[in-house]
Amino acid sequence: MTSPAKPATAPRTPLSRERVLRAAVAFADERGIASLSMRMLGQVLGVEAMSLYNHVASKGDLFDGMIDLIFSEIGLPSGEAGWKTAMRQRAVSARQVLSRHRWAIGQM
Repeated sequence: MTSPAKPATAPRTPLSRERVLRAAVAFADERGIASLSMRMLGQVLGVEAMSLYNHVASKGDLFDGMIDLIFSEIGLPSGEAGWKTAMRQRAVSARQVLSRHRWAIGQM
């Protein structure tokens, strides 16, 4: 007798702080920051909520990391532009980023 073959499973992508934060940002963009919980984020990532605490210390740490990720999207002006042009470029970039992540303004 042969044993039944095990169903093929897709390899799981391991959790990392960046993966957790990016999933949280996407969740907040789609559903709003108020509906974000560790339990819901765990469901999105296909893990138990407690697994997230290996990558973020608390929900506050999660929010801080999300804001850091948003700030990293804001473009830095080139060093070639004058200061007025550079400030305008930075402001335009910040506006574009924050328009994609409307929830972030209240968290900053």
